[in-house]
Amino acid sequence: MMTLFMQFNRVQRSLNGYSIRSSSIMEYWYLAVLPIVFLIVWKFLPQIEKKVKKVSGVADDSPQASIFDQLCRVHRLSRNERKLIQQVAVLNKVANPARIFIDNRPLLKLKGKGAHVNKEYTALYRKLYGDISA
Repeated sequence: MMTLFMQFNRVQRSLNGYSIRSSSIMEYWYLAVLPIVFLIVWKFLPQIEKKVKKVSGVADDSPQASIFDQLCRVHRLSRNERKLIQQVAVLNKVANPARIFIDNRPLLKLKGKGAHVNKEYTALYRKLYGDISA
């Protein structure tokens, strides 16, 4: 009888150890999920980074953006003037805002849009191309 009781205790301890080990696997479920989440974030990080840069206004690293930044520095444009050029590019569906430094037609199209807007565009036009008599 004592032998049977000792074997029962041994079996019970063995089962208790199993249940503890199996519950510890459930406690560490995040170790299985974490690599999957990491791979998903790594896969979509470039797209997320582009969206964050666009929202926050951080400059793009593309060669076109670099040219635009250099032209703005050479012409000593303020942040508002840079934004104004980008708005003109969007309104006129110009792919690269740097083209506005070469082609004055997008700015001329917005010449008569209103007193306040006209002042800003006129000042920008004079800064880039000189006299607005055109």
